[in-house]
Amino acid sequence: MLMILMILVPLLVAGSVTRIQTADAATIATTPVYRWWSSSVRDWRSVADHPSQPTSAQLTAAGYTRFATPQFYVSMNSSGAAGEVAVYRWWHASDGDWVDIADGQISDSRMASYGYTQKTLQFYAFSQTGTGRVAVNRWWNTADRDWITLRQDEIPDASLIAWGYTQKTVVAYANSSPTPTAFLRLVKSVVNTSGTPAPASSWTLSATGPETLSGAGGV
Repeated sequence: MLMILMILVPLLVAGSVTRIQTADAATIATTPVYRWWSSSVRDWRSVADHPSQPTSAQLTAAGYTRFATPQFYVSMNSSGAAGEVAVYRWWHASDGDWVDIADGQISDSRMASYGYTQKTLQFYAFSQTGTGRVAVNRWWNTADRDWITLRQDEIPDASLIAWGYTQKTVVAYANSSPTPTAFLRLVKSVVNTSGTPAPASSWTLSATGPETLSGAGGV
């Protein structure tokens, strides 16, 4: 699915020719997050399918098996959207376990006092619910000394409780389905009415935001 927003910028200059200049920028679609399981160390991990995260080959080599269906979808770069929150993973060597913690949910000093290290950015999600979002929860299993991160109703709460999971806590809210790649198109119309002709490429279009869009272009 392609969404294009066109902004027309007319410029009146000396000359007798009309030219159009365009520039495009794309916003990257959200990234799927998958659940992985290692029976040898009895550890669950939720990992975004993104180059900045452990690859499928690395996780498979470490003894993890991936579930086929994505859990939820996230952004891997900050968009500056209202309510956006960074989610980090922390490692506990004694438990042999990773846990997902939203920024500010538990202080870094307290996490360190619990024995957690290797704070690493997982992804960006949201601190509040919204249209198209789903709660992402973490659960604790005392017998396995393991945290699991799950989309709400990915596994029924009753089943998790029966298996010994407790301490259900909302980590953040993520997209429940993938979002399409969106495009922004800037279009500059140069209208020459008299005098010396001037090409559209004599002016540069630019827009700022999560991505900077700029270019001379021209047709």
